[in-house]
Amino acid sequence: MKGIPMKTRIQRRLVIRLSVVVTVVASSIAITQWLLISRGSAALAFNVKTKPSATYLQDDVDELVQAAKNGITTLNASNNNGINEVSSALDNFAAAVAGLDNSATLAALVAQIKATVQQIEALRISINALRNQIESLSLAQKVAELKAKAEALEQCTAIKRAVGEEYAKLIKQLQARITEAEAKNQSTASLKQELSLLQTKRDEELKKLEASCAKILSEIEKLEDQVEKTAKARKVLEKLSGDRAKASQFVQLIRTNNRTGLSEFLQREAGGGDFVISDAKTGTGPLVIFRVDTLSHCLSGGAQCSGKLYSVSN
Repeated sequence: MKGIPMKTRIQRRLVIRLSVVVTVVASSIAITQWLLISRGSAALAFNVKTKPSATYLQDDVDELVQAAKNGITTLNASNNNGINEVSSALDNFAAAVAGLDNSATLAALVAQIKATVQQIEALRISINALRNQIESLSLAQKVAELKAKAEALEQCTAIKRAVGEEYAKLIKQLQARITEAEAKNQSTASLKQELSLLQTKRDEELKKLEASCAKILSEIEKLEDQVEKTAKARKVLEKLSGDRAKASQFVQLIRTNNRTGLSEFLQREAGGGDFVISDAKTGTGPLVIFRVDTLSHCLSGGAQCSGKLYSVSN
């Protein structure tokens, strides 16, 4: 170094310092570019991440609409099953009454028995017609319609009374013949056997009619109760399945777990009712569980209601 002139040494130092500065600047530029790219990627990732959020909300609405449609289908199937049970009970009663027609014992009631069978058939046809009406009738109309049918079943009581009275008359006649035979010291064994058979047949016939009538009344009462207790929830389901704006409002209330808002929404759309919210959340899809008129309804996306989109229970 001693042999190198001072000027040359200074120039070399400047070159070295300049190289260091250039290297530092280059490194800074590279780091800055990396940060910008990273930030850009993060922003892009953020945008990609938030975009599905809006799509997810839209999916929630679609799922809720479908769940509401499933709910209506479920209630329809349940109502139709109730109608089938009533219709079957009416058929059984008609068969029991028609069986009386073959009895020579009740020959005096033949005309009334035939008339009763015709009335039962008309009632069965009317009950079956509810399949096409039960979805469109208002609650008041539905209940009035069903109660009218229940009142028509007074024919059950009428036919039972007529059969009982006819048997009573026949039994009284036989008892009179027995008394008369005993007064004449005649054998009454065959008459008493006939009386016993007549009383047994009476009991069997009345028991059969009683069971058939009880079944009809029970099934009609169950159908009435079912239609009445599901009417408010059904009205809500129809609104949610047919109005996406309302479905979207409902989903937003679920997403914020606004139970007061959900209760008020349901009450408003149902036209009244005491709605109690048991659960409201979004996981694999929107879920709300509410109770009204003693029934608990589960409505969800992602089949969260015991593997279904909709379920109802006591």
